[in-house]
Amino acid sequence: MTRVHNNRIHDFQKNCRNNDKKIEESLIVISCRNVEAMREEKNL
Repeated sequence: MTRVHNNRIHDFQKNCRNNDKKIEESLIVISCRNVEAMREEKNL
């Protein structure tokens, strides 16, 4: 019983970490785009 429970918790933690990585990557992409957009506005 506890073994199954521990596996579930472990999978849940792994999924959370994967989601955090995805969120971080998308935030980095968004911030890079914002920097580029700001540069273009200054050039105009």
